Amino acid sequence: MRKSLVLSILVMLAALLMVAEAGCFSDAEGYMERGDALAEEGRYEEAIEEYGKAIKSDRKLASAYLNRGTMYYKQNDLEGAAADYNRAMDLDPDYAEAYYNRGLLYFKIFEHDKALADFDKAINLDPAFAAAYCSRGYAYLDKGETGKARSDFQKCIEVSQDPELTRFAEDMLQNMGNEG
Repeated sequence: MRKSLVLSILVMLAALLMVAEAGCFSDAEGYMERGDALAEEGRYEEAIEEYGKAIKSDRKLASAYLNRGTMYYKQNDLEGAAADYNRAMDLDPDYAEAYYNRGLLYFKIFEHDKALADFDKAINLDPAFAAAYCSRGYAYLDKGETGKARSDFQKCIEVSQDPELTRFAEDMLQNMGNEG
């Protein structure tokens, strides 16, 4: 009887250890949720801290790097943002949103060719990424490539599920008139 009890306890401990190693007891998800809530409230510094805790809890959590990078971006810490977007892409080379966000960063600092390359990559990874079409269209427009801009704004309208984004693309097309 005592042997079977000890054996049962050992089996349960082994199972718990396996679950813990699989990350099921990770606090990362809780930190991410708190970071998201703080970000929604505009409390970026605190959100950065929570995303940092998520990263410490799970160093391979690409979304934590992306979200922290976005908080850095909102605070105009573009170096911090770029580093986190790059890390997110290192961890998940197919992370369309990371390429998109880095593209926005490049656009902000007037590196249009790099921005366009990142928007292209985001679209190749996710052909229904409406915001990437709009942003790429805006970058093309800024470079004077109105034909490509028009095409991207039209594609944005076609794939968008977001009424505000659709309205933005429609407005851009209307403002372009018969250019290009």
